[in-house]
Amino acid sequence: MNGSSKLALFIVGFGMAGWVGDGYGQSNVYAHNRVSIVLSETMGLALNGQPGDRVDFRFFDATAYSAGLSLLMKDHLVITSNRRFNLVARAARESFVGGGADHVPVSVLRIEVADNAVERGRYVKQPIEHLSTIDRPLLLQYPPLNNRFLNVKYTISAIEPSRHILGKQPGAYTNAVIYTLITL
Repeated sequence: MNGSSKLALFIVGFGMAGWVGDGYGQSNVYAHNRVSIVLSETMGLALNGQPGDRVDFRFFDATAYSAGLSLLMKDHLVITSNRRFNLVARAARESFVGGGADHVPVSVLRIEVADNAVERGRYVKQPIEHLSTIDRPLLLQYPPLNNRFLNVKYTISAIEPSRHILGKQPGAYTNAVIYTLITL
């Protein structure tokens, strides 16, 4: 041998410890433990729910009826997903109801993710031109993210009031938009 020898003693338990001598009076003591990273599917979707964040289209004057209305809801959706995902939306019912026997078809409503800060990459961002009771995609193949706030823009175009809103009884017509996060 070259005059140097090593001696090791290991204790097995939650971790390992040992002493190693090199024959020259130097020694090292060390310990190590197994470390695991356990991943599970994490996903979350919520409306931000700030007070006053209702989506209320107010047709109070001729300008609203002739020009249509758009509402940008800042930080409207909060999304978390540790996998790529699709975000889809649909209406709960085929019509906005209220105001007596009258109704307004949900197809008057356009929805889009209006966020300039969305990640660049291999995904598709597309508006829902005419809302329906069938899931329609807003985001496809979107990359994983954590606690991300997205802006959502709701629009009733200038053409829709003359087709579907004028002539209805005054009152509030309501429906619900259902968002669904689908991991891939």
